Amino acid sequence: MPTKFCKCCGKEFESTDLRKIYCSKECNWKSQNDNKAAKRGKHKVRNCTVCDKEFVPDQARGVGRTTCSDECWKKHRSQWAANKRKSTPSWNVRERKASLKKHYNVSQEEYWAMYKAQNGCCAICNQKETNKVKGTLKHLAVDHNHETGKVRALLCSNCNRAIGLLGDSAQRVMSAFKYLEKFSQ
Repeated sequence: MPTKFCKCCGKEFESTDLRKIYCSKECNWKSQNDNKAAKRGKHKVRNCTVCDKEFVPDQARGVGRTTCSDECWKKHRSQWAANKRKSTPSWNVRERKASLKKHYNVSQEEYWAMYKAQNGCCAICNQKETNKVKGTLKHLAVDHNHETGKVRALLCSNCNRAIGLLGDSAQRVMSAFKYLEKFSQ
């Protein structure tokens, strides 16, 4: 097998393909991007804002990009979103407002009117919500008919989950009730 030298890194490699001039796909990719950048006159080496690895932004991924890979980009976006939520209290309000409207066609005013009508308690167990997410008390869940989309009431997380696990079936709920009643004595 003939020995060749990589046109990019100078490393020695063996290949039967006479057209092959790079030792790996990485060298091929790097060489092509270096050539494109040199032609554009934008051959700037940057450091990734996440992992601090040096990289050359290319046209395909965006010349103004600040991260070296898609994985770093995802980390960067999630860090940005977390910081945005912490620094902007109204962020959560806007996010919740959009979610209520999108999923249940309920405005925030309608949600809070239902909340006040139920005295801030679950429509089933008549208890206040106790579950937390990242140290913050959850809102009561908007219970709705999955077939018609009609909103029924506000439920605590546990009751909402229980109804969901029972398939929104009144018959199953009654069977569960009878079962528990039978063995409660």
